[in-house]
Amino acid sequence: MEKTETPTNNSKFHQLNPLVKLLFTIVFIVFINLTPAKAWGAYALFFLYLITIISSAGLKFSDLAKRTLISLPFILAAIPLIFAGNSPYEVIPIFGNEIMISVEGWQKFLSITIKSILSILAALLLVSTSRPTEIFFALERLKIPSLFISIINLAYHYLFVIQDEVLCMTRARSSRSSSGLTKKSGGGGLMWRAMITGGMAGSILIRSIERSDRVYAAMLSRGYNGKTIPSIQDSKNINRSEYPTIIIGVFLVLIIWIYSLLIVG
Repeated sequence: MEKTETPTNNSKFHQLNPLVKLLFTIVFIVFINLTPAKAWGAYALFFLYLITIISSAGLKFSDLAKRTLISLPFILAAIPLIFAGNSPYEVIPIFGNEIMISVEGWQKFLSITIKSILSILAALLLVSTSRPTEIFFALERLKIPSLFISIINLAYHYLFVIQDEVLCMTRARSSRSSSGLTKKSGGGGLMWRAMITGGMAGSILIRSIERSDRVYAAMLSRGYNGKTIPSIQDSKNINRSEYPTIIIGVFLVLIIWIYSLLIVG
């Protein structure tokens, strides 16, 4: 069964045109990633700016913070920079051993971590205050190719298909008494549980592919022609009263970015 998150808050940010929120999100993500690595003061201002918007939208920062864990792969991929950066190096004793850490690499690692978290936080702000169809309308108004929009739309809906498969397999595993951590509780040891989890991951992949084929065949039989969203004429235009909002929002982002260039030199 498909599930969609519908924003229920009536804050001014929720009521903004989705195109305005999408434009702000794109500008914010672009300029946060153009900010120099050592501009810690600018990062703090970007974070404060984003927190202010989140608070004004009536969202709980703790809920969004938990969802920023999806940035973990990007952060882990940047760890080698700590050891492979240029000199100078700092020697840090760990468990009786000395590890050489590049100061420049450490700064790059921190900047990548901050940029990843802030970028995902901005994207979560957009998703939490807009319906999926509204975001698709905004993407179409930005002249994004319809094929790209369709891919995003289908991927979003297929996530729920995969979620259903995971829930079914989890219930099946629980019904076979595999929830324990020890053999005494009927669930086997840790290695056994790891093997079961690996097998489940493979089964979920195969079953999801097979089910996606069935769903796609059903879509074709119902006249699917590659366009998954209604006409752009059904979307709302930006009101004149919303132009100052997007101008001020983008202007503040540019001010913080210029400040980052000045403090780094």
